[in-house]
Amino acid sequence: MARLASASGRSRRWASRSRASHMSDVLSVIGGSAAEAVISASRALSGPRRSLSGPRGPPSRRGVGQSRARPARSSTHRTGPPAVYPRAGSPTRRRVPPVRSEGTGRLPTWKAGNRSTGNYGRWNGAAPMGRQTPRAQPYLRVPTSRRGRSRLLTEQERHRPNGRTHDMSVPETMVGDGDLYNPYEDTELLREATAAGRKVADVIYLSLGETWNGAAEGLVAALGRDVPPHSHGYVLSPYGLPTLRRMLRSRIPAEHRLPPSARLGEEYDVAVSHGGTRNAMFHFGRLMAQRSRGPIARPAVVCSSPGWDYPGVFGALGYDVHRFPLDPGTEYQPDPGDVARTLKKARAETSGPLLLVVNAQHNPTGGNWAEDTVRAMVRAAREVGSGVLVDDAYYALHDPGVTPVSALRILLEEFGALPAARRPPWLAVRSLSKQFHCNGWGIGALTGPPDVLEDLLGRLLPEYGFVSSVPLQAAMAAWLGSPESDDYLARQRGEYALKRVHMAQHLTGELGYPQDAFFIGPCGPYLLMRTPPWYGARTDEPYRSFCLRRSGVLLGEGHMTTPGALPVTGQDHVRLFLGPGTRTLTRAVQRMAAAGLTWQGGPATGR
Repeated sequence: MARLASASGRSRRWASRSRASHMSDVLSVIGGSAAEAVISASRALSGPRRSLSGPRGPPSRRGVGQSRARPARSSTHRTGPPAVYPRAGSPTRRRVPPVRSEGTGRLPTWKAGNRSTGNYGRWNGAAPMGRQTPRAQPYLRVPTSRRGRSRLLTEQERHRPNGRTHDMSVPETMVGDGDLYNPYEDTELLREATAAGRKVADVIYLSLGETWNGAAEGLVAALGRDVPPHSHGYVLSPYGLPTLRRMLRSRIPAEHRLPPSARLGEEYDVAVSHGGTRNAMFHFGRLMAQRSRGPIARPAVVCSSPGWDYPGVFGALGYDVHRFPLDPGTEYQPDPGDVARTLKKARAETSGPLLLVVNAQHNPTGGNWAEDTVRAMVRAAREVGSGVLVDDAYYALHDPGVTPVSALRILLEEFGALPAARRPPWLAVRSLSKQFHCNGWGIGALTGPPDVLEDLLGRLLPEYGFVSSVPLQAAMAAWLGSPESDDYLARQRGEYALKRVHMAQHLTGELGYPQDAFFIGPCGPYLLMRTPPWYGARTDEPYRSFCLRRSGVLLGEGHMTTPGALPVTGQDHVRLFLGPGTRTLTRAVQRMAAAGLTWQGGPATGR
């Protein structure tokens, strides 16, 4: 027993030194406010650190939060392989404690393996246990709603969020659609990869913010438990399921810290969006275009570059697109002067509707725009009579300790000072599907002046349909009313904070990226990275296609607002989705490094 206690003590000391070294190295890479946010996340979410010593059973043999049972003494147990405890520089060898087989009551027997290959043996026909390097990462303390207590997130859960496999391979059933036209570039890239002999399941998909299997379990459970029978029928209101709308009308003012002087139901109101935020933006643009005062008064939209696909939404409605640049030298914070000049130029070119897009939790950089900057943008829009679209798709997704700038609050404060007749039209969209990993639900919140919501939903919606996804709205209402939804968001924020640190280390390590060649903001699920400089001379295929063909990793488009054109830096960008677990993210980086897709290039790329 003394020898076992000594080994356990050595394990704890080794694990503590490794964790401290790992976090110190990574925090020195990112530095600044990002490091402070991660420190806050670790302090808030870390719990007592478990010893890595002692025999560990397979995760499948015990549930989350269950204690590790001591195996019964038997001759088989005494003559099995000795327990091996980890020490610095050595692999961890795990053995499975014997468990009686169901139906026979017999204890399993130990089958020796070949240690030279890393297979230390197995119990009966179980899968062999290979070499395992002890992980030097802090355990996350996860709040739970039951009994008001919290528990530690296990190693398996940290890489399989919510207990679900998170390998980020693309389900083939979500891609195949026969010979009909498919407008999505990712589908074409996957088809090309398949034609070249790569299996779709082998692709690590880091393009769109999609997990396919990571929806909040409590939300999925609510869909089967909290949906009343009448929710399968029509809703006789264009503003969404009343239960969900009441929930949103209570949450939006609190979460966005709206000023008490702005009266709900008079200066603004809240409705449910049920076809995705893109759909809501499209019909808001359609509503504004209908207010045009003549055929030559073309509508115009002003948005950031890089940014999301606003040109795809408003260009289809005949909008002229004007862009203001975001410079990585200022951490992608807008220059209010650039925004004001772009608005004035757009106004000089048209007498029709003008629209400014404010995306304060910026996609794809993850930046959190400064409050003074957002306020100056809203004032510039007010001066030229421009409407405002507030895109809060990722408002709730931010690192612990970070307060997201509320563009909605700033807009109400600035527009509230104007007489009602002079206030430009505006709309704020907020995605609920993105924050709970259920993109297919397409549910969110719409906040705007009552007259805008009445025109948008009370007049335009009946022209093309009824309120849809009603059972999903009922489940979302029940989920938002549960403490589990807040616990889920708190855990998700901590996980993303740690993954940002994790990726900063690997980008500067395996891929050799300098610190100014990528940006990891405190908000949203993406990081933005430059394409390697040696690839700039290549024009035969996009870097995303090249990366997929070489490594099997599909990255995302980095500048959807400027298709076919480079940002102000003159160098292309790609974005990387941080949704999967750290193992998958590490595997993606390792694939890219092995394919020579480093900052300096390698043999596989001809560099």
